[in-house]
Amino acid sequence: MSTDNPALNELTAHILPAVAEAERKAISNRTRLALSAAKARSTKLGTPANEGTG
Repeated sequence: MSTDNPALNELTAHILPAVAEAERKAISNRTRLALSAAKARSTKLGTPANEGTG
């Protein structure tokens, strides 16, 4: 347990990682949905071949 934050107790030490995990899952889901929508619009994804090399 952290000693540099007196407000951090056992309960908050469990809640904060749970919130972070939920946010990670939400970001992943939004990214997956956005990529699916881009594919449905036939959007080219990624760096075009040989662009910027030289």
